[in-house]
Amino acid sequence: MLYCFLASFILTALGLSTYHKWLNKYFNKSTDDSHYFNWLAHGLGIGLALLPVIYLGISWYLIVLRAVVLGLSIMVWSELNDNAVWEECGRGAIIILTIPILFI
Repeated sequence: MLYCFLASFILTALGLSTYHKWLNKYFNKSTDDSHYFNWLAHGLGIGLALLPVIYLGISWYLIVLRAVVLGLSIMVWSELNDNAVWEECGRGAIIILTIPILFI
């Protein structure tokens, strides 16, 4: 059980540490800015970081559902907000507010 949480924690930390700007070269965009596809990948990465908890009995489809909801929500939130502090706080709130999806 501890290994599942530890793996998930490490994967979440890695997911939070990047906005996937390497994708910009595939969309012919500036590598300095983050775009909608960066935010989508960021949210999906954070959501999929919980995959190790499958071994604790949480269904994989609920984890994927939360990852999709996170990806789309973070993408919309980040595209609508230009204030960095407000944007970061909102993304943190979205991450927390989507946890109940895992208990459906």
